[in-house]
Amino acid sequence: MFTRTVKLAIASVTILIVVVLIKMYSEAKEEPRNVGISPKKEVASPAQLPNAGNVSGSFQKQVLDLETYLAEHPQDTTHLVLLAHLYQDAHQPQKASPFYKRLLAIQKKNTQHWLDYITVLGEEQKWNEAESVCLEMLGLFDDESAKYNLGAIYANQGRFADAKKTWEEILISGKADSHVTHLVSDGLKQLAQMK
Repeated sequence: MFTRTVKLAIASVTILIVVVLIKMYSEAKEEPRNVGISPKKEVASPAQLPNAGNVSGSFQKQVLDLETYLAEHPQDTTHLVLLAHLYQDAHQPQKASPFYKRLLAIQKKNTQHWLDYITVLGEEQKWNEAESVCLEMLGLFDDESAKYNLGAIYANQGRFADAKKTWEEILISGKADSHVTHLVSDGLKQLAQMK
């Protein structure tokens, strides 16, 4: 009886944590994450990097809770997404990346997981890997956000003609939503200023 009560209490706490985290993330209206044009080297100063002095205890507790839960439930995609987003939002793409990769192994047909993984690779400045993953995604899906990301990857690799061609094709197709169209227009303006 006591063991059953303890298990029920642990389950209740876990469910409460999950509900709070899901509510927290669902309330934030989030556009698809996309790679953007960035300088060749985007290095943060040591004061800007997450460390014990500037990361709150609640962040560390959330990470610990999610990692503990995922150790017991490694296929739980809801918790994988929460932890990947938590790391990404904390500017720790190198820690988010393996979780997005795990998500793709479980849910290969989820385009948002692909886009998030590509974005994290871009945040890590792993442009060749980001290009490879993006092309793999485009082999599976006709996705305008992925095409935008491919153009941004090309621009960050210094392949400006390829970026311009990719983005112009998006505009010509007319299939992109207003958000992607805006990103493409901004990207083309940035490319024009770089010449």
